[in-house]
Order: sequence, then C-alpha cells, then structure tokens
Amino acid sequence: MSSMVRLKFRGKDLPDLDLWTKSDPFLVLSRPARNEQGWVQISVFDYDSSSNHDLIGSVQLTLAEMQTMAQSGSQAKLGGGEKERGLLCVTECKVEQPLGEEERRRSRTAYPSRKGSSPA
Repeated sequence: MSSMVRLKFRGKDLPDLDLWTKSDPFLVLSRPARNEQGWVQISVFDYDSSSNHDLIGSVQLTLAEMQTMAQSGSQAKLGGGEKERGLLCVTECKVEQPLGEEERRRSRTAYPSRKGSSPA
C-alpha cells in the first residue's frame, strides 16, 4: 500500500484581490508529469463566483522542503509576476500509511469544516 501525505497550509499577507468583498483564497496543488525533481506546484487563487478565479501567487516546493517548513515554521514567498504576493506557511506535513481504502478516499477531499456546518 502506498503512503499518503497529510498537508495543512496557512497564507500570510495575501493581497485582497476582491473589489467589494474580502478575498477568499484557496490552493491548487499539481505535479507535472515530467517532474523528476519531485516538486509540487502550489498555486493560491482568490475564489470568484462570477468570473475566473484570480491567481494570487504560486511556489514550487518538494516534499522535503515542505517537511522542513512544517518543522521550522519557515515560510515560502509566493511569486506572481514581478511582485511578491504574500507568504505560504506549511503548518503540517506528515507522511502516513492510510488505515484502509475508505480513509484514503475520504482524505482526497478532506478540509476543515466551516463554522456552523455539520461534519459529513
């Protein structure tokens, strides 16, 4: 059975890209197919319900870098064009063995529940 990585992130000093409301950022993690260095592209977007989501910034990190960041509390600068676009903090990065297929399936979509919502 393969391992699974449990990750938790926090953004810091992210720019507010919404004109009338507060920014509501979310992350997209991707790993290009021809990626021999083992890095993951982490892109931070501002959610827009009425148009395309706005890219706040992105960074490329390896699993080892994320583990070090989680242990040390260091932060990665998000790049976006020529400007620095805030910081990404890795608050948890653990390699685990899943208990079973059900836990593995649930973990793909797991995220903290919103205040007032009931757990699934």
